Amino acid sequence: MLHPDDRPSRPMQPRAVRIPIYDATVAFNRRQVTLVNISRTGALLRVHAPAPLGSEGRLVIGYKHTTIQIDARVVRCHLASTAGTAADGDWNAGIKFVAPPPDEVTQLLRRIISLG
Repeated sequence: MLHPDDRPSRPMQPRAVRIPIYDATVAFNRRQVTLVNISRTGALLRVHAPAPLGSEGRLVIGYKHTTIQIDARVVRCHLASTAGTAADGDWNAGIKFVAPPPDEVTQLLRRIISLG
């Protein structure tokens, strides 16, 4: 087994800037969720039940007279650190946008952020 320092390194990808948006009405697959933060490539949602990895759905964000709809795929899901057990409720689901293209998402996000 290789020592961690001996493993080949992969170039680090810069993370997209994550922006919290408050007071937005948000739904994923027609279920109300809380938007923790959003970036050009995806979002972190607070959901009330675990979201199956790989599942796809429509994210709808309504904010100050602007609504965007983006198709997305669940890429991770774990119990929210604020919850004690799975029975307590909230989960964090990381989603990646699959459509529209990132440039269009960026333009829509800029519009929402400028309204804040």
